[in-house]
Amino acid sequence: MRKYEYKVAVIPVTVPITTKQYEKNAYEIEVQLNKFGQEGWELLQHVNGLFFFKREIE
Repeated sequence: MRKYEYKVAVIPVTVPITTKQYEKNAYEIEVQLNKFGQEGWELLQHVNGLFFFKREIE
């Protein structure tokens, strides 16, 4: 039977006003998501600033 561990992360960003700020926020989130992905975490859901991940454990 497969077993999983779970992680809840908050990725802080500033409130964007301009297109450039939206792009900066998107880049910052992308960098953090890629970091979690490299650690084996799979994104399950994003709700109200919370990111829910899981990864299989042995």
